[in-house]
Amino acid sequence: MIWQSDLLSQDIVEYITSHYKDKNFQCGSISNPDSSVKQNLIMKWTDPYNRLNEGVWSEIKKKDHFTTLYSIRQMSQLYFLWYKPGHFYNWHMDSHPCGGVNADMSMTIFLNDDYEGGELVIKVGNVETSHKPKAGTVVIYNTGALHKINPVTKGDRKVIVGWLESDIQDSFMRSHLIDYSHLMHSMPSDSPYLVELEQMRLNLIRQYETR
Repeated sequence: MIWQSDLLSQDIVEYITSHYKDKNFQCGSISNPDSSVKQNLIMKWTDPYNRLNEGVWSEIKKKDHFTTLYSIRQMSQLYFLWYKPGHFYNWHMDSHPCGGVNADMSMTIFLNDDYEGGELVIKVGNVETSHKPKAGTVVIYNTGALHKINPVTKGDRKVIVGWLESDIQDSFMRSHLIDYSHLMHSMPSDSPYLVELEQMRLNLIRQYETR
């Protein structure tokens, strides 16, 4: 399953990208030395990384609906990535654990959209879906799905990636609960059905959550 939502405001996106300077980045081979598989840049684990990592998670946690939608138990450290022209990441699956958590869902937060190529391509079954949404958007998908980043042909691709550990370990129920929560979130706040629907959602979580 694949989900997409607005996440970060334009002001926050601009603040993050203001730190996309060559001195703050290093070769992405530190996480995969095979240059035939991946070529990109990753932010160094020094200032401003710590401030940005904590700041982005702080902003996300302010959005109560985000943790509710995805039944998040724990969130990983973040990776700030920079793809310049010619950079890419061929087909791969994220490792387990990943980013310090037992990842159930992978996420990409897009920081810009003024580049060519560089699409996030996710394979679900025998179908490939291509994603390059507007800045501030997050794309979330099940960890374990094959995915790749097409070569950037013009401009720079700036993204944040991270991983989410869910309270719901059963992937079938997790996907349906997320869809259910998205549906509830799209309903008017004064809907008379929300209280009963929330009760049903919580009862399902109680039944399927990992203890």
